[in-house]
Amino acid sequence: FHEGNYVHWANSWAGLFIMALRTMRERALLVARYLAKKSQKGMHPSEVSEDIGTVLYGDLMASTVYGYPMQVMTLYEKRKIAERSLAALQEAIQLSTSSDYTQKSQTICWEIQFMTGKCYEKIASTLREEMYSSNCKEDACPARSYETIMTSAIRNYSEAFVGAQ
Repeated sequence: FHEGNYVHWANSWAGLFIMALRTMRERALLVARYLAKKSQKGMHPSEVSEDIGTVLYGDLMASTVYGYPMQVMTLYEKRKIAERSLAALQEAIQLSTSSDYTQKSQTICWEIQFMTGKCYEKIASTLREEMYSSNCKEDACPARSYETIMTSAIRNYSEAFVGAQ
């Protein structure tokens, strides 16, 4: 600020503010999920888990790490956020079919399966540069993590499509 670089100063403070708001949002959703699991009233836990997964996936869209200094998200950071989003979405699917809760789940599983496919795809995109294994033996090379995860993405997209029909 004292050097006259007001744009950099404003962006730095904005990044800190955005990070604080995102942290509070995530913690509030985690508390809501805990309360939904403990209570038989209010939102179904699957709906809160779906919200958590969607919020985490949204954090991936800008590919920016907010805070000071703001910076581009590394592939490792993207993968970890996508894995957390995937876990929350998978939990939403599992909880939506659970009979442990009296309230009715409003979760639409095929929509969440589509989002889990997107999470798998994000995870795979961080592994695109993965090296091929040198342990190949006569036509039998182990699949790369990228290929395995993309297979899961395509499987989820397929299940979501069938569910949508």
